[in-house]
Amino acid sequence: LISYTGSRFYGTIIESNATLDDLFPLDYHAFWSQSFDVDRTFIISDTTSKPMPVGVDFFEMRRRIDNRLTPNIHFSYGPFGALIPLMNYQDTGFFHCVGESPSTSPST
Repeated sequence: LISYTGSRFYGTIIESNATLDDLFPLDYHAFWSQSFDVDRTFIISDTTSKPMPVGVDFFEMRRRIDNRLTPNIHFSYGPFGALIPLMNYQDTGFFHCVGESPSTSPST
C-alpha cells in the first residue's frame, strides 16, 4: 500500500484481507494512527508536497534496528535507517503515469 502522510509517501506491507476502512478509519491521522510501521514500511519517498507519487524519488529502507531487541547493535542512519535509492538518478522519480494518451479525434 502506498499512502501519503503529509510530507512523504510510505510503501507498507498490509494484510491481504485488509479493507480501506480497516486501514483508514474515519478518524485516521497519519501521525496519531502511526502510519510509519518499522516492521511493515519498506519504502519511503523523499519529502514532498505533491499530492501524488509521480516523479517523487523513493528509497528502500535498510538497517533499521530495534534497539530494544538488539541493545548491543547501534547504527546512526537516522529514523528511517539507511536509505537506498530505488532509481539510479536523483529526481527521476520511481512511479510514472501509464495510460491512454489524449484523443485527437473530435468528440461527438
